[in-house]
Amino acid sequence: MHFPLDENGNALLIDPADPTIDPEDHLKFNFNDEDDINFGRISSKNDEHGECKRGAETIKTIGLDRLNCRRDRIVGLRSLYSAYLEIRETADETTKKQKAHTFELKLGANNAHAAFARAFAREKKLDTRFGVRIPRCAQVEPE
Repeated sequence: MHFPLDENGNALLIDPADPTIDPEDHLKFNFNDEDDINFGRISSKNDEHGECKRGAETIKTIGLDRLNCRRDRIVGLRSLYSAYLEIRETADETTKKQKAHTFELKLGANNAHAAFARAFAREKKLDTRFGVRIPRCAQVEPE
């Protein structure tokens, strides 16, 4: 594997564990379950120059568009969706807060597909609907 650099010598790959880089600034996540072809895919966002170089290079170099990566994301999405439904369908406020906190743990930097999970939580507006704290970048939960 090579580590591509831009014309200024800066790394092009997105490090999902770097708390200063938000993958959502460079990548789009598809949760539209009516779009069977693209469901679970990650694509590069567009920036002022066209396709985002960091997003495109990360997808290409790491192979984020490989079928097995997409399958893993879809499995993870099923888990996220189940956790979301549990929050949504819980009537007791104390239990709802506990389930929201459990969901928050899935958004931390130590979890696989955390950026995908954070984008899902934002799409479902879990912060405003249920008080789920959604970090902008990778943040490690205190032990």
